[in-house]
Amino acid sequence: MPRELVAGVRTGRAYHQGGMITVEGGRLTVAVSSQTNVTVELAEPVTVVRPLGRRAEVTSVRFFAQDPEMAVAALKPGITTRTNS
Repeated sequence: MPRELVAGVRTGRAYHQGGMITVEGGRLTVAVSSQTNVTVELAEPVTVVRPLGRRAEVTSVRFFAQDPEMAVAALKPGITTRTNS
């Protein structure tokens, strides 16, 4: 997803019964051990390609990060990352 479309990001543990990768109600969920801990809200819909090739439009993404606070800090809108060149 284009970083410039990130409108908001937050931590919050959620448990999912549906499967590892699901799309429902405009939300893409990528769970690990049926859990997610980061939610990204998008400024506009993006098209995602599901594992078997079907496409869907989503406006939010939930996923599991080993260090959710670091993921949120890196994804916050308006924050740029530097590369050492």
